[in-house]
Amino acid sequence: MSKTALSTAMNLVDIAEAKKIILAVARHALSGKARKHNNIFLHGSPGLGKSAIVKQVAKELGIRLVDLRLTAREPSDVLGIPHVVNGVMTFSTPDWWPKDGEPIILFLDEMKNAREDVQAAAYRLVLDRS
Repeated sequence: MSKTALSTAMNLVDIAEAKKIILAVARHALSGKARKHNNIFLHGSPGLGKSAIVKQVAKELGIRLVDLRLTAREPSDVLGIPHVVNGVMTFSTPDWWPKDGEPIILFLDEMKNAREDVQAAAYRLVLDRS
């Protein structure tokens, strides 16, 4: 299999193409035409510019970027602090959480290197959107 065919099969793109894809997905979501939010997973060697392009996209779109470096976080930083209300455990709202439908880009950086409990909190956030 050629390198191009392999890249296509694995959904691999260079950093410039990744930025174009992120911009297109974010613009579509902001247009109100998207039926659901999309998650994008960037994976690559350190120093490629993954964090930089996410910052650029947020700046170009004029929306807030929430950059959670997961290697320096606790599960409660991601999900909020657990507490009981009327006999039911719930989580407080983290201070970075969007207010009143505010559009944000949530960048969960260094997911692969985060502790397992932090990864689990991040996956819950991504999958449950809560």
